[in-house]
Amino acid sequence: MVWTNRKSCDVTALQSLLLGGRSAQRWMCRTLEEVADSLGGPIDEIACKHLLASLENDLPLCHQDEEAVFDVLGADAPADGLLAKCIGLAKAEHEIHELYFIELSEPLEDLSLGRKPESLSATGYLFRCFFEGVRRHLDWEDAVLLGEALESLSDLDVQVLEARFARNRSTVSRHLRLAT
Repeated sequence: MVWTNRKSCDVTALQSLLLGGRSAQRWMCRTLEEVADSLGGPIDEIACKHLLASLENDLPLCHQDEEAVFDVLGADAPADGLLAKCIGLAKAEHEIHELYFIELSEPLEDLSLGRKPESLSATGYLFRCFFEGVRRHLDWEDAVLLGEALESLSDLDVQVLEARFARNRSTVSRHLRLAT
């Protein structure tokens, strides 16, 4: 996709926040893979606690930031166009990731408390499905949606994104932010 219809401006701060969130997601994937690989032996309980907190807090924030960018990128796109369909797919996958987190939270909490899950293979499979899916999703978003799109945002687009990113980081409950 080409983003030539937008005026180029400096978006370094937004890129930094977005890339930081995407790096956090990749860290979650690496850490979850390490935990999955170690299920038959000693478990790093501290890593599981950090992972649980990151999945609970950072993942939704990353998704909100990405979706803010998607909303700006798709604002002028026809509803039935390729860009709108790609954005819809990305948002649907975000919902799936957050639903997976619900399934991941119990075994991760148990592991963070030193308790092994009843079925190591089922837990390992669940963890692997999640981190492999998130990695594919991030790679796809980079290739299809984000790539050079941030380089060609208008000044107004940047202002809108700055406001949305600030709102995403506000102290208001995440659930209240989603309701508005």
